[in-house]
Amino acid sequence: MQTTVIDSKTDVPDTAPASVATLHTPAKKDAAIAEKHKSQIQEYEPQFQTCNLPDGLVIEKLAPDSYEVTADQRYQFTLNFTQSITDQILLLSFEVESLDGNPVVIEMDQIRNKLSGKTAPYPNENHQFHYQFSTTDRAEDSGLQISLSKGKYRISRIQWHVCPKNLLQSKEITKVSTLPTSADEIFSCTAQADTDAYFITSIPRQHGMKLWVDGKKVPMLTVNKAFCGAIVPEGRHAIRITFTPPGLYWGYTISLLSVLAFLFSIRRRLAFSLARC
Repeated sequence: MQTTVIDSKTDVPDTAPASVATLHTPAKKDAAIAEKHKSQIQEYEPQFQTCNLPDGLVIEKLAPDSYEVTADQRYQFTLNFTQSITDQILLLSFEVESLDGNPVVIEMDQIRNKLSGKTAPYPNENHQFHYQFSTTDRAEDSGLQISLSKGKYRISRIQWHVCPKNLLQSKEITKVSTLPTSADEIFSCTAQADTDAYFITSIPRQHGMKLWVDGKKVPMLTVNKAFCGAIVPEGRHAIRITFTPPGLYWGYTISLLSVLAFLFSIRRRLAFSLARC
């Protein structure tokens, strides 16, 4: 997993590194940094070699940035670039809609995004997939290793961007130190914020999640459209994200009441039997 802490208490940023969590710049520098980042992140139109798709996988182009995928099983293939990308980070985002109600899982270069199925107990509603490809140079014969899940789904609003390698290595973004999780934790880390900061993750937000800073529950923010985050104050902090399935305690209560009702019923029957003797 990867996470990001952002040193600022103004607007929640729309983009974060692909790590599960990180930190971002002081509020007084937000405008200048946003302008600097905006000027360095450029739209990009990649060119790919012709790709022979596996049998059973159909990708139909509906519009310049919209495709319909039909797959009778999980498929893997490589999409090769026709031009080299030097000293750049490649960013990709697109929207996903399931047409058959099944979950959609798309993995590119070991970066995995998932949209839950309609029958999932706790659907994540993650309709926007984000990918950040490594800072290694990509030669003409290199490409993206792609894995598409079984099902029928639509991919649309495809956006490609590039930015310099060092953009996400600047001081404004600080990585966190992950820790082992336990019990109901799904993520645990320590983070050092030089000023009040945003904590940004790539963990889809769901009902039942709670975020704790130094043992105290704090309000959870929705960042990057669908992921959980929070504001953390200056200093070093222990941060945890926990998850308790909605309705769990009601389930425990109903089960306990059922057991008590059963025991009470047995007791009444036993008392009635003794009374007749």
